[in-house]
Amino acid sequence: KRDCVENINKEKVFTVAELCSGGCLDTISALRVGFKSVWSSEIDPAQARMYSDLTGGKCLGDTFGAAVESAARVHYLKTGQPCTDWARSGKCQGSKGDTGWMFVRQTEVILAKMPQVFRLEISDNAPNVNQGRDVDKVVAALEKRYVVYKRLMEMWRFGDASNRKRLFIVGVDRKLGQTAHEFQWPKPS
Repeated sequence: KRDCVENINKEKVFTVAELCSGGCLDTISALRVGFKSVWSSEIDPAQARMYSDLTGGKCLGDTFGAAVESAARVHYLKTGQPCTDWARSGKCQGSKGDTGWMFVRQTEVILAKMPQVFRLEISDNAPNVNQGRDVDKVVAALEKRYVVYKRLMEMWRFGDASNRKRLFIVGVDRKLGQTAHEFQWPKPS
Protein backbone atom coordinates (compact mmCIF):
# COMPACT_ATOMS: atom_id res chain seq x y z
CA LYS A 1 0.00 0.00 0.00
CA ARG A 2 2.75 2.46 0.93
CA ASP A 3 4.52 2.04 -2.44
CA CYS A 4 1.27 2.79 -4.25
CA VAL A 5 0.86 6.04 -2.29
CA GLU A 6 4.46 7.14 -2.78
CA ASN A 7 4.35 6.47 -6.52
CA ILE A 8 1.62 9.07 -6.93
CA ASN A 9 3.17 11.79 -4.81
CA LYS A 10 6.79 11.92 -3.62
CA GLU A 11 5.86 14.39 -0.85
CA LYS A 12 3.90 11.67 1.00
CA VAL A 13 0.94 14.05 1.23
CA PHE A 14 -2.49 12.89 0.17
CA THR A 15 -3.71 14.80 -2.87
CA VAL A 16 -7.21 15.65 -4.01
CA ALA A 17 -8.84 16.98 -7.17
CA GLU A 18 -12.43 17.97 -7.76
CA LEU A 19 -14.63 17.72 -10.80
CA CYS A 20 -17.06 20.67 -10.72
CA SER A 21 -15.55 22.47 -7.73
CA GLY A 22 -18.49 24.91 -7.56
CA GLY A 23 -18.56 27.04 -4.42
CA CYS A 24 -15.57 25.20 -2.90
CA LEU A 25 -17.33 23.68 0.12
CA ASP A 26 -15.80 20.30 -0.69
CA THR A 27 -12.46 22.01 -1.25
CA ILE A 28 -12.58 23.57 2.20
CA SER A 29 -13.46 20.24 3.80
CA ALA A 30 -10.53 18.53 2.04
CA LEU A 31 -8.12 21.27 3.11
CA ARG A 32 -9.35 21.10 6.72
CA VAL A 33 -8.47 17.41 6.98
CA GLY A 34 -5.04 17.86 5.42
CA PHE A 35 -5.37 17.02 1.72
CA LYS A 36 -3.30 18.96 -0.78
CA SER A 37 -5.68 20.29 -3.42
CA VAL A 38 -3.94 19.92 -6.79
CA TRP A 39 -6.49 20.79 -9.48
CA SER A 40 -10.18 21.14 -10.20
CA SER A 41 -12.55 21.46 -13.10
CA GLU A 42 -15.12 24.22 -13.20
CA ILE A 43 -16.56 26.23 -16.10
CA ASP A 44 -17.99 29.12 -14.08
CA PRO A 45 -15.25 31.82 -14.14
CA ALA A 46 -16.01 33.22 -10.65
CA GLN A 47 -16.03 29.76 -9.08
CA ALA A 48 -12.85 28.78 -10.94
CA ARG A 49 -11.11 31.88 -9.54
CA MET A 50 -12.42 31.08 -6.08
CA TYR A 51 -10.85 27.62 -6.26
CA SER A 52 -7.48 28.98 -7.45
CA ASP A 53 -7.48 31.76 -4.85
CA LEU A 54 -8.32 29.34 -2.05
CA THR A 55 -5.89 26.55 -2.93
CA GLY A 56 -3.22 27.92 -5.23
CA GLY A 57 -4.15 24.93 -7.42
CA LYS A 58 -5.14 25.22 -11.04
CA CYS A 59 -8.71 25.12 -12.28
CA LEU A 60 -8.68 23.28 -15.60
CA GLY A 61 -12.06 24.36 -16.98
CA ASP A 62 -14.33 21.74 -18.53
CA THR A 63 -14.42 18.35 -16.76
CA PHE A 64 -14.47 16.66 -20.17
CA GLY A 65 -11.73 18.77 -21.77
CA ALA A 66 -8.15 18.02 -22.72
CA ALA A 67 -6.68 19.77 -19.65
CA VAL A 68 -8.37 17.30 -17.28
CA GLU A 69 -7.28 14.39 -19.49
CA SER A 70 -3.64 15.36 -19.00
CA ALA A 71 -3.96 16.42 -15.34
CA ALA A 72 -1.91 14.78 -12.60
CA ARG A 73 -3.21 11.66 -10.92
CA VAL A 74 -4.38 12.25 -7.36
CA HIS A 75 -5.16 10.01 -4.40
CA TYR A 76 -8.74 11.20 -4.01
CA LEU A 77 -11.15 12.53 -6.65
CA LYS A 78 -14.38 14.22 -5.57
CA THR A 79 -17.16 15.04 -7.97
CA GLY A 80 -20.60 16.56 -7.87
CA GLN A 81 -21.94 17.01 -11.39
CA PRO A 82 -25.00 19.25 -11.95
CA CYS A 83 -28.14 17.76 -10.37
CA THR A 84 -30.89 19.63 -12.25
CA ASP A 85 -31.82 16.67 -14.44
CA TRP A 86 -31.90 14.35 -11.43
CA ALA A 87 -33.71 16.42 -8.80
CA ARG A 88 -37.43 16.19 -8.06
CA SER A 89 -37.64 19.93 -8.73
CA GLY A 90 -35.93 19.47 -12.12
CA LYS A 91 -36.98 17.74 -15.32
CA CYS A 92 -36.03 14.23 -14.11
CA GLN A 93 -34.52 13.38 -17.50
CA GLY A 94 -31.33 11.95 -16.05
CA SER A 95 -28.71 11.16 -18.68
CA LYS A 96 -31.03 12.42 -21.43
CA GLY A 97 -31.13 15.94 -19.95
CA ASP A 98 -29.15 19.07 -20.77
CA THR A 99 -26.53 18.39 -18.08
CA GLY A 100 -27.60 14.98 -16.74
CA TRP A 101 -25.32 13.16 -19.17
CA MET A 102 -22.35 14.45 -17.15
CA PHE A 103 -23.16 12.17 -14.22
CA VAL A 104 -22.80 9.09 -16.44
CA ARG A 105 -19.87 10.33 -18.50
CA GLN A 106 -17.80 11.26 -15.44
CA THR A 107 -17.08 7.53 -15.06
CA GLU A 108 -14.78 7.83 -18.10
CA VAL A 109 -12.81 10.58 -16.36
CA ILE A 110 -12.56 8.61 -13.12
CA LEU A 111 -11.41 5.46 -14.91
CA ALA A 112 -8.85 7.43 -16.94
CA LYS A 113 -7.45 9.23 -13.86
CA MET A 114 -7.64 6.14 -11.58
CA PRO A 115 -7.51 7.84 -8.18
CA GLN A 116 -7.14 5.48 -5.24
CA VAL A 117 -10.50 6.69 -3.93
CA PHE A 118 -13.36 8.62 -5.54
CA ARG A 119 -16.58 10.09 -4.19
CA LEU A 120 -19.59 11.04 -6.31
CA GLU A 121 -22.52 13.07 -5.01
CA ILE A 122 -25.86 13.61 -6.72
CA SER A 123 -29.52 14.27 -5.89
CA ASP A 124 -31.16 11.57 -3.78
CA ASN A 125 -33.76 11.29 -6.53
CA ALA A 126 -31.22 9.91 -9.05
CA PRO A 127 -32.09 6.24 -8.32
CA ASN A 128 -35.73 7.04 -9.24
CA VAL A 129 -34.92 8.63 -12.61
CA ASN A 130 -35.10 6.32 -15.66
CA GLN A 131 -35.93 3.43 -13.28
CA GLY A 132 -32.43 3.78 -11.78
CA ARG A 133 -30.73 2.54 -14.96
CA ASP A 134 -28.36 5.54 -15.14
CA VAL A 135 -27.17 5.08 -11.56
CA ASP A 136 -26.79 1.33 -12.17
CA LYS A 137 -24.74 2.09 -15.30
CA VAL A 138 -22.40 4.37 -13.32
CA VAL A 139 -21.93 1.78 -10.57
CA ALA A 140 -21.40 -1.08 -13.05
CA ALA A 141 -18.75 0.88 -14.98
CA LEU A 142 -16.84 1.75 -11.81
CA GLU A 143 -17.10 -1.71 -10.21
CA LYS A 144 -14.72 -3.07 -12.83
CA ARG A 145 -11.80 -1.30 -11.10
CA TYR A 146 -13.19 -0.28 -7.71
CA VAL A 147 -14.98 -1.70 -4.70
CA VAL A 148 -18.06 0.54 -4.79
CA TYR A 149 -20.23 1.70 -1.90
CA LYS A 150 -23.55 3.53 -2.37
CA ARG A 151 -25.72 5.26 0.22
CA LEU A 152 -28.49 7.83 0.52
CA MET A 153 -27.69 10.20 3.37
CA GLU A 154 -29.74 12.81 5.22
CA MET A 155 -27.40 15.76 5.24
CA TRP A 156 -28.78 17.41 8.37
CA ARG A 157 -27.50 14.41 10.35
CA PHE A 158 -23.95 15.40 9.35
CA GLY A 159 -24.04 19.08 10.25
CA ASP A 160 -25.52 20.51 7.03
CA ALA A 161 -28.08 23.22 7.67
CA SER A 162 -30.31 21.92 4.85
CA ASN A 163 -32.96 19.22 5.06
CA ARG A 164 -31.92 17.53 1.83
CA LYS A 165 -30.80 13.99 1.15
CA ARG A 166 -27.96 13.12 -1.22
CA LEU A 167 -26.80 9.97 -2.95
CA PHE A 168 -23.12 9.23 -2.38
CA ILE A 169 -21.12 6.69 -4.34
CA VAL A 170 -17.63 5.93 -3.03
CA GLY A 171 -15.09 3.72 -4.73
CA VAL A 172 -11.79 2.31 -3.45
CA ASP A 173 -9.26 0.96 -5.96
CA ARG A 174 -9.24 -2.84 -5.96
CA LYS A 175 -5.41 -2.73 -6.15
CA LEU A 176 -5.43 -1.72 -2.47
CA GLY A 177 -6.45 -5.28 -1.61
CA GLN A 178 -8.25 -5.84 1.68
CA THR A 179 -8.18 -2.08 2.39
CA ALA A 180 -10.64 -1.57 -0.47
CA HIS A 181 -13.17 -3.67 1.45
CA GLU A 182 -12.81 -1.78 4.74
CA PHE A 183 -14.46 1.54 3.90
CA GLN A 184 -16.95 2.71 6.51
CA TRP A 185 -19.51 5.48 6.16
CA PRO A 186 -19.17 8.35 8.62
CA LYS A 187 -21.44 8.30 11.63
CA PRO A 188 -23.94 11.14 12.11
CA SER A 189 -22.69 13.99 14.25
